[in-house]
Amino acid sequence: MFGSWGNYGLAPPEDLTSKERSPPPSPVRLDFPRSVPQPQTTPLTKSSLRNLRRILLNLKSHEDVKREHLEALNVKVTTDHSFEDLIPVSTQNLIPRNGEGPPSARPQLSNGMPCPGPEKYDIVERELRYSNDDAFRELVRLPPLPGKQRLRITQTRKFWAGLEKMSQYWDTSADQLYEGPVHPEDSVQNGNVADLEGPADAKRIKMDDNRTPSESDPMNIDQKSDELSNKESSQSPSQDQEIRLRYKGRRIGNGRTMPEELREETVRGFVEMIAWCFGCQVTMPSMPPRLSVGTLLFPVRHTFTVTRTPRDRMQARKGFLEGPIFVIQCKNEVSFRNEDDRVGDGHAEATDLFREVGAVLLLAQERARQNQVEILPGSGKWWTTKARWGGGPGGEMEVPPEGVTDEPPTSVTNPAATPPSSENKSKPPPLSPVTEKTSVADSIVAKAERRIARASGKSSSSSGSRRLSLAERWKILKPGSSLWDKKMQYLQIGKVKGDDFDDIYLLSSINTHISLLHVRIHPEYLNWLSINENDSSSHSQPITNSPNASILHIQRTKWYNLFDIDERIQAMNGIWALMAWMMRGGETGEVWPEGKRDPQTANDGKQKSSEEKHGSQQQRNTIPVMASVRTGTATETKS
Repeated sequence: MFGSWGNYGLAPPEDLTSKERSPPPSPVRLDFPRSVPQPQTTPLTKSSLRNLRRILLNLKSHEDVKREHLEALNVKVTTDHSFEDLIPVSTQNLIPRNGEGPPSARPQLSNGMPCPGPEKYDIVERELRYSNDDAFRELVRLPPLPGKQRLRITQTRKFWAGLEKMSQYWDTSADQLYEGPVHPEDSVQNGNVADLEGPADAKRIKMDDNRTPSESDPMNIDQKSDELSNKESSQSPSQDQEIRLRYKGRRIGNGRTMPEELREETVRGFVEMIAWCFGCQVTMPSMPPRLSVGTLLFPVRHTFTVTRTPRDRMQARKGFLEGPIFVIQCKNEVSFRNEDDRVGDGHAEATDLFREVGAVLLLAQERARQNQVEILPGSGKWWTTKARWGGGPGGEMEVPPEGVTDEPPTSVTNPAATPPSSENKSKPPPLSPVTEKTSVADSIVAKAERRIARASGKSSSSSGSRRLSLAERWKILKPGSSLWDKKMQYLQIGKVKGDDFDDIYLLSSINTHISLLHVRIHPEYLNWLSINENDSSSHSQPITNSPNASILHIQRTKWYNLFDIDERIQAMNGIWALMAWMMRGGETGEVWPEGKRDPQTANDGKQKSSEEKHGSQQQRNTIPVMASVRTGTATETKS
């Protein structure tokens, strides 16, 4: 009834720990960034923003990032914090315990759902306490070890599936290296050419298989048997088998060669199983994340975004989201300093912190868009409203002025000498070359204007849907394209009501570990990033009035290893407490737009954004910056 694994193109389940093969690359030594810059004591001014913009424009690659970039942003870092330090209330009060009563007696979250009870928490915690070996055997459908029962993996299946793939590059607990004989003939007969001593042996065996039939398959069976018997008698036992280094374990590579997607899916599964309990989800950004610094746009890395699902089912089905709550950033680097660098002075350490700062600032800018209306780049400026023509002679379409003609001069006759006949009176006067050219030009202009009107949405006619030419596109006047996600209802979910500072959280992942970052950002700091350098205010006038508002104080927890049972339980409790705090009901700084009866339908999807009305392309100033591994460009906009 059911076919074998090979019928589906899948390898049969097997225990890699008992399979003898060539040793994989040596494991990677765990290393973590520890950059701790000191902030500047000078206040934030327009001159400091100009200096920041200048040094950012000089970035050509991530190797150009230095400490001065962090100092220009007034970054301060403290490490080895606990989750208790990062969350304003005790995390023990945010973890559900037995005896809390039915769901109707629990406090409500900001989305109207009751707080998740101990029944959901216990399922996640129990499945995370499984032994790695037992969970991996259950995932690949191998029978449990003697004396153990099969495990039930439900809520944490995505996490365990990703962790099992990561173990093939990072888990050294089952590594066994020893010297043993190699049997190439047995390996070839079993089809395990790839399990020999590397590509050289596989290539050698393939070349041996390409021998001519006369060499490989002689017809004289007796002669072949005699040759083999003579060869066996002439060789000693030590020459029959070659001794080489062999390996048994779970790894097929090391952390340096692991695909980046494996870490991303593992961390996503770890956070997602907790977010679902609170009515939230973990999604990828639908638009390229770009940080606004003055008139510059810098690409940053938001691997995933944790957002709230709308209560309105129609809005949820359409893909609308609310938030963001916090973001996740996964990085594939494994080394952060050279051998002669001191801890904290490595170039890659500054680059890694620079990426995290960019992600934190962009999250703060997105949350600050609550109740704001987007102003498109160049909106209301002359270059988006005035036609692009300098007013030179001949007109925009090079129409010759009246009285000018390209025809050669003709002889002038006396009109009185030739009296008009009846035929001439009945015929209309012929068009002059000037009039004929003018009418043709007018028709061309009229057709172009009709196509432009259709492209701008001013005409509902479906005829003439030909693609616009470059000249016709050049005629269209509109501001730059939108930078906001049309399906995101920007809200400061979890913000303390009456507090000017906004709590920003970032979950960072390196190697097999995760760490939570927290920073309190004041609106004056965001205003400093977005000020216009061309206004009339003084360049030395401070933008911020409070010293604390001009400093980015980043607090970081320790790195929690997802392969360690106790540490991943601690990380799970911390993220659960974070979600419970950010999704709490009652007094928060979340303010809904006026005139909306139901807060969950604030973004009804029927409001057209300014981009749909005006949209445009922006000028681009291409420089890679804010250090995403994937290539990005920085964009300069005209405001």
